[in-house]
Amino acid sequence: MKTYDPVVLEVFRRAYKEAKPSADYAVLVENGETAKEGWSNKYYLPLERLETIFDDVCKERNIDATDRIRFSFDVFGEDSPNSI
Repeated sequence: MKTYDPVVLEVFRRAYKEAKPSADYAVLVENGETAKEGWSNKYYLPLERLETIFDDVCKERNIDATDRIRFSFDVFGEDSPNSI
């Protein structure tokens, strides 16, 4: 399992809380759900909402442009909720 920066974890925490169905990201990690292939496809969140959550977390934590780009690869990668 991949280790994420606390900024990315906060985005995932908020995103999965709002996803359909809703989930607690920490519990998913604890239960080993996130180690299964394709696990994130069970959850839906519109891409626009994920972008907003990402922007909000970055603003709250004063993340600079370089780190925003670095974090975006994780946030919008395979572990984010399905947007299709």
